[in-house]
Amino acid sequence: MGSARSASRSSSWRSSRRWAGSPEVRDGGEARGKENGGESLEDLRKELAEEGVGELDRLRAEIREKHLSGDLANPAGPSKGSEPETLEGGGDLDKFREEVKANHPEKVGGGAEECNESRVGEEISAPASDSALADRPQLAEPRDAMAVEVPETVAVRPTHEDLDGPDASEALMDAADVPRGRAVVEAASTPADRKDKARSDPSTPPEPENDKHEAIADREQRRDKVEAAEPLATFSAAAVKQATDGMTRFEVDKSAFEERSGMKLDKEKVYAFEGDISGVGSFRKIYDGNSEGDRLAFFAPKEKSDSIPAGEGHEVRIDFVREVSSTKESLGTFFATAYMVSGREGREDSVRLDIPKATFEKRTGFHFEDRKTYEAKGKVDGVHEFKLTHTGSRENQHVVISFFGEEARKIEVGKEHTVTVESIEEKRTLTVSGEGNTTRLTLQKRALESLGIDVDSMKNAREQDRLVELTVRNLSSDDRSEKTVYGRVQPREGAMPLSIGNIGGRPGDTYELVRAREHMVRNFVEEFNMRAGGVTRNVRLSLEGEKAFLEVDGRKFEAKYHQLGVHHLQTFLSLEIEPFKQDIRLWIEGNRVTANFAQSSRLMNEGAEPEPIAWWIKSFATSERGLEVTFVMGSRTITTRSGRESLGEKMSMKEISERIEVVRGDRLEGSHSVHIQEDLVSHLSDRILRTKVAKSSYFFERGGLGEDLGAAIVSKIGLDEIERHPFDSIGPGSDPKKGGTDALHRDRKTGKLVLVEFRWWQNHEMAMEQGLARVKGRQRRETIHPRYGEISGAYVTVLKLDLGSNRGELHVRRAW
Repeated sequence: MGSARSASRSSSWRSSRRWAGSPEVRDGGEARGKENGGESLEDLRKELAEEGVGELDRLRAEIREKHLSGDLANPAGPSKGSEPETLEGGGDLDKFREEVKANHPEKVGGGAEECNESRVGEEISAPASDSALADRPQLAEPRDAMAVEVPETVAVRPTHEDLDGPDASEALMDAADVPRGRAVVEAASTPADRKDKARSDPSTPPEPENDKHEAIADREQRRDKVEAAEPLATFSAAAVKQATDGMTRFEVDKSAFEERSGMKLDKEKVYAFEGDISGVGSFRKIYDGNSEGDRLAFFAPKEKSDSIPAGEGHEVRIDFVREVSSTKESLGTFFATAYMVSGREGREDSVRLDIPKATFEKRTGFHFEDRKTYEAKGKVDGVHEFKLTHTGSRENQHVVISFFGEEARKIEVGKEHTVTVESIEEKRTLTVSGEGNTTRLTLQKRALESLGIDVDSMKNAREQDRLVELTVRNLSSDDRSEKTVYGRVQPREGAMPLSIGNIGGRPGDTYELVRAREHMVRNFVEEFNMRAGGVTRNVRLSLEGEKAFLEVDGRKFEAKYHQLGVHHLQTFLSLEIEPFKQDIRLWIEGNRVTANFAQSSRLMNEGAEPEPIAWWIKSFATSERGLEVTFVMGSRTITTRSGRESLGEKMSMKEISERIEVVRGDRLEGSHSVHIQEDLVSHLSDRILRTKVAKSSYFFERGGLGEDLGAAIVSKIGLDEIERHPFDSIGPGSDPKKGGTDALHRDRKTGKLVLVEFRWWQNHEMAMEQGLARVKGRQRRETIHPRYGEISGAYVTVLKLDLGSNRGELHVRRAW
């Protein structure tokens, strides 16, 4: 039945064009109506228009005109020799209506029971003129040359004006091959239909006046639904497989689309296409006229690409096209498929949408500069607002939109969504988080890179080479002046947390990031020399290559070691200048400079336990002895000089041994109690106190004193000393700078030779652990002495003795 119906549609479309497009036939029919004394069709149209019947009744008027002209004598069209029926003597118009309804119910549509679906397409009225016909969109190539360039699928498509009944929706979709569900046409009779019926049936109650407007609105709504189902254009296309990604595309000539749709694609504009590929699925595409060629490529869904053979023909139907060019309200529109990302390390899952950076930049006209962070805002599907940050870099090739929590559950995963970008700006503000001691302003890696900091190279650098100088402004404070702070980049995450409370920042405050740079020694030297004053009024810093110099009153003192650091948003430079044990630490605190003695940075780097030393320096001076520094320690003001003679004479081993008493344990390995006489305690305390600021002597002085005390103690528990540093490369001796295990002893009971390593550290556990490891590491080259012969073993001793106290312990453990 479908093929017969199709043939009937094609024939009736062509025959209907013959009279619909012929003014001679139309005018002649109207003239014959007048000559026969009947009511003129012009009057009939006027009457119907006044009654608000609309296009449906005008169509009926056309049918009546044909009836008067004789074209309806044969349902298939006028035939030769047939006499046209006329109204004789100007007969009653109502009687005429009844006669037309009785003879041709399918043309008049008098009721639901009179609609015959099997006759859909027979002699359906065509557009009033060829120009109107030409305006209809062409969806496929014409199959019959006799159709006069009118596509068959369009030619036979009935409209809701042609059909009026419960089967109208079904007939419309079937007649035009519209997929079911794409068009919904209401089939119930309208108030206008009921008004027609009321004219012929006096028993029918009159319709209210408002029904006229309802009928017009009803017909317009139904017409819009039908027109929405009509595609702009339909093409046949063969599947093309892409070698790069395996995707399948279908190509349509752009000029053919423009010709059929009547829509010109401007090269300077961007358009969104929506449509369907038969047997494959729907598609959406963004077309950028400035970057695409003369072929429109429509891609099959990724999950169906593999199942489509190359070259297989499909019908590409383009349903909808709209311009989505960049405007002030919308910088760009994109299509992206949502996907789920599982949360890591206790974090919640998220839903993401990715847009290639190159596509994003091209469509929005916005370029992401390297190492700058930007914030973009917009909406997904016009409803779900998003805010993202993106840092420009060669590695970061996607712009990612993330949703979390309840908002993520509103985004359908696996579905393609419309992303509209409304604004993009460089991100230069951060909000303070935490509270109390945890109040932080944290710059993530992207924020630092946007300020020009090379975070990746810093992550692998030394601690002193991961420093950043940052200038900020508190936008939440009355004082919005610029402040310079200093921080250290964390090696793992590449972030930089700042204890912003030290400069008055509070939780919730917004800080503007003004500028930043890598903080280096030369920057510190420049800043220090500009701000020097007060206690540093006669002090300058200078650099010569990798060497740093402290200049006091014009005299240069080379720093054996220097290190840049930060603490509590401030920066300092530590200088190790002989003979001072403690570092001279110079601070930049805002616009002023201060100085103090602090624990050696080098010793801390080597694992020494930090000491809470902060002796503030009051002045720097020079003398014939060298550098003089006056500082405050507790309640005392002390002036220390760089001369070695200030340390005084050292006690001999005999004097030290006479002042030590030992309560031996049960065996050599273990703990032994030690008691030291007061004069030895004073001697040790004095030397240590002075050498805390006498660098060259302190480190070795404490080591030498520790060796002397240890040797004196073990001699009292059965080990007699033979010589110090027996395996030093230069030769044995008591100098603590020498290498190898500290001393060679002989066990008085067994006569065997043993080595002993002495440790007098504040961190006793670390002293023992490292001592054992080093002695074991030297075992192979220290088992035979070139003079004294075979060595039977080695021990490590750790002295627990606090300055100012005369009681302690010596712990002994065998190393090998």
